[in-house]
Amino acid sequence: MAQIVGAEPERPSLLRPDLHPQLEVIVMRAMKKKGEDRYATMSDFAAALGHSAEADSGPRTPVNRVKRLMEEVPRSAQDTTVSSAIPQVEKRSPSRKRGWIWVAVAGLAAAMLAGGIFLSGKNKDGRGAEGRNPVIPESPDQPKENDPPAKKPDADPKPADKALLLKEPAEVKPPRLIKAHTDSLSGVAFSPDGKTLATCSGDKTIRLWNVADGERKGKLDPDSKIWCLAFSPDGKTLAAGGPDKKVTLWNVAEGEATGTIETGDVVELVAFAPGGSRLTTSTGDFGRSKNYLKVWDVETKKLVGNFNHGAGVTSVSFSRDGKLWATSGYTGICLWNAATGAKKDTFLGHEGRVMYAAFRPDDKALVSIGADKTVRIWDAKTGNFQKPVLAGHTRPGHFVSYTANGRLILSTTEGGGIFLWDPSTKKHVIVREDSGNPRVVALGKASYLALSPDGKTLACKKGNDVLLFDLGQYWDNAEGK
Repeated sequence: MAQIVGAEPERPSLLRPDLHPQLEVIVMRAMKKKGEDRYATMSDFAAALGHSAEADSGPRTPVNRVKRLMEEVPRSAQDTTVSSAIPQVEKRSPSRKRGWIWVAVAGLAAAMLAGGIFLSGKNKDGRGAEGRNPVIPESPDQPKENDPPAKKPDADPKPADKALLLKEPAEVKPPRLIKAHTDSLSGVAFSPDGKTLATCSGDKTIRLWNVADGERKGKLDPDSKIWCLAFSPDGKTLAAGGPDKKVTLWNVAEGEATGTIETGDVVELVAFAPGGSRLTTSTGDFGRSKNYLKVWDVETKKLVGNFNHGAGVTSVSFSRDGKLWATSGYTGICLWNAATGAKKDTFLGHEGRVMYAAFRPDDKALVSIGADKTVRIWDAKTGNFQKPVLAGHTRPGHFVSYTANGRLILSTTEGGGIFLWDPSTKKHVIVREDSGNPRVVALGKASYLALSPDGKTLACKKGNDVLLFDLGQYWDNAEGK
């Protein structure tokens, strides 16, 4: 009984990996613990199932639509759109009415199945007996469960920080251009101190730049194209991944490769966990393991864990103490216990794919951006959505992050738009407009841009080159961090 009341159920896909993510989102909402988070009525539940099934191109028999929905793999971000609103329903023949009953019954059966999984499939540590993530061995940088919590910044700004508000500069400083590569840029990353920018390209080079003056300070020569980059927390190592199914580790000071992690799949996302002893990779929308965030031991180069997000991992973010990891993708935002690999919670609310999620610096909240063109804020402990919804994008979202002080939010869109938000007032300034102009390169992948550690500089792709946007000019208190 205590499990039923207090613990969140496991995802049905852990037992049925072929379950369609769209149907799973609906079932998980139906099993939410709080009444206000569930569908208000069975009509709403049936409407959500029917609305999802209508998007399917198969036969119009409702049972067949639901069956096909379970068996399909998501084809695009639109496949995962879920609406809890009740659509306008025209008058239907008796056979169509019976069809709606079958849709509702199929949904109830799925919910009951998930409930059965939850009640009967738990180990004593709260995870299911089969299909679960392996326990990730603890490393020196990974705090233990009974360690005292790390000291965190104040959740609310001090009175002296109240001056930090957005403004429209009287004269906007244009972005600085770094002529970076001879082929299309594919990735950028700031060093932890914000002084060095690393870039990679289809020209099979990695180049290091001095952020202050834009001068090149180094060059690395991988043996293949590179798609993504990440600095270690101490700034001494640069990880580079791409289509050759490996991550190469480089000594930044010496310019030499120090090791290789054979991933067995293409690498579109790479990131070091806090402490630097763990490295995470994902294939994005490509490869056999696209549903997983893989975790590697940097010293041994061995795989030590898999986080099964469910479909198409788009980002990973870490709490400052390293205890919680967050992934985003087609099936919402998943929160993970880094020490055990257990899924703690799933945050659902965006319509369609979640493109990026990031922790606030105090670790008490997460911010996310979706294909639904909205930015949302979540309580990291409870998973509850916090108002307001930040809406103003005209194109699907792409990347989002808090600035270092936790007061402002940066968001970007697939149309090249760059926005800064003050969530306390919902006010925003547009650093760059969404544009259909072919001369303005859409940002595309998250690897195409990076926010400096102090939150004052945004680096993003422009063809073969890099633009550096001065974000500090939009703050009334430029000294705020």
